[in-house]
Amino acid sequence: LLKKNIILIIEDLDKIDTSKAKEIFIENYVIISEIPLTTIYTVPIFLMHTTEMSSLNGNVYNNILLPMIKTRTKKKYDDKYDEGINKIKELVSKRMSIDLFDKEEDLIYLIVKTGGVLRDLFKVIVNASESAVYNERDKIHYNDIRYYLDNVKSSYYRALSGSSQRNISPEDIIKKLKNLHETNTIKPMVIDQVILEALRLQVLIEYNGDGWYGLHPLVIEHIEEMT
Repeated sequence: LLKKNIILIIEDLDKIDTSKAKEIFIENYVIISEIPLTTIYTVPIFLMHTTEMSSLNGNVYNNILLPMIKTRTKKKYDDKYDEGINKIKELVSKRMSIDLFDKEEDLIYLIVKTGGVLRDLFKVIVNASESAVYNERDKIHYNDIRYYLDNVKSSYYRALSGSSQRNISPEDIIKKLKNLHETNTIKPMVIDQVILEALRLQVLIEYNGDGWYGLHPLVIEHIEEMT
């Protein structure tokens, strides 16, 4: 008989709250380390910036950071990074026909506005597709895309407001994000609790390459609408 190694993959744990994540992966790391299987977990990004997780790296866990695919350069937020955009476009083409978009530039617009966050990208595509079907159209139009982008933007606004439940002031996060945007700071001087909360909410995105940070384009829209 062929002997095969079993790999257990547990997804969506990257969406759990700070206290629960620490309880599972830090306070109960002994239990996790005794599981007799090769196990892959997705964990919240903020855990990767804690001293406790760093001390367990190599002993209990082999931490691998999977940043977002960049859609902009480090120079400024509206300077498109074509290589990343085309890679995401390729991912979309594996799931659906690009011809279902009324204009290809509408898809590019969607990719840029979701900033490499694939969850947001495909959420808008699904909703925009349903809207097209409901309105008896065989193409996804720009108005469909923009409407559901606004829905995603509103959800980030609500998520920021909910930070007060974790004793982090939403005003402090907005102030920090506004400063990062205005100064185009791609490497915050300190990864403090405000930055960690912004990463947890995905209003601040860590990109691939040499590991730099950029604001979610829809959050940038929100900040610019406030000024």
